[in-house]
Amino acid sequence: LCTASKLGHADCVVALLDFNANVNQAIGVKGFTPLWIACEHSRGPVVKALLAAKADVNRTSDEGRSPLFIACKYFDGDFRIIESLIAAKADVNQAIDELATPLSISCYAGHTAVVKRLLTLRAEVDTADHIGCTPLYCASQQGRTAIVKALIAANAAVSLPNQNGFSPLIVACQNGHTEVTADLLAANAKIEQANRENNATAMAMACNNGHLGCVQL
Repeated sequence: LCTASKLGHADCVVALLDFNANVNQAIGVKGFTPLWIACEHSRGPVVKALLAAKADVNRTSDEGRSPLFIACKYFDGDFRIIESLIAAKADVNQAIDELATPLSISCYAGHTAVVKRLLTLRAEVDTADHIGCTPLYCASQQGRTAIVKALIAANAAVSLPNQNGFSPLIVACQNGHTEVTADLLAANAKIEQANRENNATAMAMACNNGHLGCVQL
């Protein structure tokens, strides 16, 4: 069943399920279920068939990644998988340690449409990962301007730092993301906030890395 799910053979999946294949049987040392594998490989018809057979939509891998998390990570522009998972009551705030929630991974990967969809489902906008990085931090770090705007509109905390004291503004200036920096400043991000590594502010980061556009803001 896992092999058919990976390869996208929906007819084979349905046939195996008709012969009482275990829809939630996990394989390998990481505990991947057929649904998890289908989401990883963007197999929409397979996802639909597995969910119809009552696959556990919130069952995670042994690493804690849910099917929705993986679908968001590998989003290819086709919303059918994500919408199928949502319709089956996937938990949009199910978190793991490494990259927090489906919203966080979508922000990091730059999937703007997915971010906006998750926000309509009341995804928790300030949930941080194990080192304190919020979705806004992830988007700011990667220069995802449209996502930063969406998160700010959803009332994300614009100055919430991670465990090292890096705020979204500091990391945006560190990486030279001028448009993101402008959006954060417009949202009243704290400009005097300093990190804990070397007590550097956003301005210091921009100057040290030669990002004139950020400095001029």
